[in-house]
Amino acid sequence: MDKEINATQVTDEDILFVEKELAQTRKPLSLREIVGKLAFQKTANQRGQDVKKYDPLCVYEIGDSIYKEYNEPLIVSSKTVENFRGAVVLKVINKTFYKNFNCEMLEVDYSGGGTFRKYIDYMKKTKTQVLLPSNLEGKAQIPEKMGTEEDPRLSELPMTDRDLRTLEKNLRTALSKSAKLFNWNDYWQLVGNQVEIPEEKIKAMESYLSENKDSTATETLVNKFFGLEPSHDQFDLFCLSLNYLLEKKYKKDFLYVSPLNWGKWHLKRIINSLPENLPLSASLARRPDFEEVEKPQLSIVHTFPLKVYLTWREILSGGIKIPKSLNKELSHSREYIFTDADEGKNYSVYYYPSSSFFFGLKDFYVNANVPQGTSLTLEKKGPLQFAFWIKKSKKKVSVVKLNYDPKEDRFADKGDEVFTFSLPNKIIYLERETLARLLPLYSQVDGLDLKQLLVLIFKNFSLQSNNFSLHYL
Repeated sequence: MDKEINATQVTDEDILFVEKELAQTRKPLSLREIVGKLAFQKTANQRGQDVKKYDPLCVYEIGDSIYKEYNEPLIVSSKTVENFRGAVVLKVINKTFYKNFNCEMLEVDYSGGGTFRKYIDYMKKTKTQVLLPSNLEGKAQIPEKMGTEEDPRLSELPMTDRDLRTLEKNLRTALSKSAKLFNWNDYWQLVGNQVEIPEEKIKAMESYLSENKDSTATETLVNKFFGLEPSHDQFDLFCLSLNYLLEKKYKKDFLYVSPLNWGKWHLKRIINSLPENLPLSASLARRPDFEEVEKPQLSIVHTFPLKVYLTWREILSGGIKIPKSLNKELSHSREYIFTDADEGKNYSVYYYPSSSFFFGLKDFYVNANVPQGTSLTLEKKGPLQFAFWIKKSKKKVSVVKLNYDPKEDRFADKGDEVFTFSLPNKIIYLERETLARLLPLYSQVDGLDLKQLLVLIFKNFSLQSNNFSLHYL
């Protein structure tokens, strides 16, 4: 157990080893790559001992390393059996003579990872010894030694997945304290190899993003402003240095919007300006103080595919309101690609986690003449990709088109009418007759809280009304 603990701890010698590894290359290394190299380094003494090939006729001693090939199903849990084909190096931890079998039984252990480690761990959990017969009938033959090129430990990580995760956690903490190293995300290099980027370059990039209006990949910025191709041996180092600088020194101006490859950047002021004067950005109605009620034990769990019924605020904003419960799943990126499932056209949309909005579908809504009450379905296709589609009619239908005044935060029906294949839900679609009774109520809403607004609406659309309908705003 002490050996396992020591293998996952990070010492000054380990940091020195990492620095030497990074000094041999100008390319940034991911933390996972560094952990793999360090794991081999920390277990190098295990591979220095001679390994004997397993033969049941041969004799072995406690402490010997044994090379054995397997091609059989292994029990890795109470309900799971996994086929394992390959070679492993086992350690003899005990030896017992079995008189009835006229042989010595070797109790063995395994320090590597993968399927065989899961098998060993399950055997330990069930208190079952892993035994190999040896010295059958007292033959006491001398085992053959394994050749270095046959060592399976050279092609597999020498630790368990759990130990590797612990080592990775400890190494990340230790590296972050070193003044000789710098990193961005999980990529590391020596400070001495860091590329110095003059402020003039950063200003030029800012002007480029301001004129271009679209987010730009780090790779594109490095190629455009430093003249390096991706095949250049220092291309990745320039990407790492640029990302580190933008994140540490210029984070007030630049915003990291996508984790794709080396990432994508945009100007923070442009991203922050996109929702300005849009209906979805308007202040919400004041929420009154409600009496405390017992909270339900079960809450609604939202998952993708997600169906939403679009409101006029979403349509005229070019956005989609997303349940806050999905914020954790979406907040790792600010930019996503939405693909129209019918037309195959891509749209770059931006996610605003504080408000749970997507913005960027205005062109789609306008071109399709999407009305309020239309159902839109979002299906996740990848970490940064979504497919979306709306419910459509076989024939064009006539629908109302509203206008929005951002200064007054009010919608108006100016009599506009458009034709569309989008098919709104008949129950929640607001007909012109309903709007004619609803929109004049704006004169009575000043100063009302949410509860009072609901009372106002339902008093005017009650069962006593000839135009009773269920409405959705």
